[in-house]
Amino acid sequence: MSLDWSQTEHCFSLLYSIFKFYYTSGACHTLSRVVPSTPVDTSVLVSLLTNCDDGHRCMLPISVHNAQKLSNLRAINVYEMRITSIAPSERYVALSYVWGNISIPFLLQAKKDELMKPRGLEGIYAKIPLTIRDAIEFVRRMGLEYLWVDALCLVQDDPEDMAMGIEAMGLLYEHSFFTIVAAQGCDADAGLAGVGSRQNTQLKAEIMPGVTLVGNGVTGNGMGCEEYLELVTYYGTRAWT
Repeated sequence: MSLDWSQTEHCFSLLYSIFKFYYTSGACHTLSRVVPSTPVDTSVLVSLLTNCDDGHRCMLPISVHNAQKLSNLRAINVYEMRITSIAPSERYVALSYVWGNISIPFLLQAKKDELMKPRGLEGIYAKIPLTIRDAIEFVRRMGLEYLWVDALCLVQDDPEDMAMGIEAMGLLYEHSFFTIVAAQGCDADAGLAGVGSRQNTQLKAEIMPGVTLVGNGVTGNGMGCEEYLELVTYYGTRAWT
């Protein structure tokens, strides 16, 4: 059901069509829901991924030809805090985000050996943008080991390494265990909502005990991931999404 409403200084009034509230019981994924300000419960995500992995076998087997294309694959070891080479068959998470107009430490030839030593990333950790740091923390909470991030896993001043990485970009995302899509914000310092505490700006009102209406100012019919991402201006400017 939906109700036309407007917000006054002290209460929610059923007036003219300004926003629409949608009642949610959690039974339908297309309905709005109240988002808590606490961090995401990763145990739920782990359970969903485990069920998918065990029941659906969604992970694509990698051919010898494609494995060769990913022969220079590197990832951040989130426990050892270093960049390391991994086999394409290893389970890794990919991060899809926007750089924006901020300073980002890159993997460069002169720094490569240093950053691949155990704890090598700790020396530049404060300079790593928040979105990447949140992704590192999230992968760690998920009980996984490897995170792929373009800025720190492709040697940015090595034309051959960059060419191989860019050519294999589709395969890289395709063979990741899953991809973190950081669609919020206009740069890599936006962070990942739900890793730390979330700033809750939802419009909601409890109209009777146990019944909360949640404002959905985008659509009343529910939108899929693709439709939502089309509305995210900055994320849509990425070279590959």
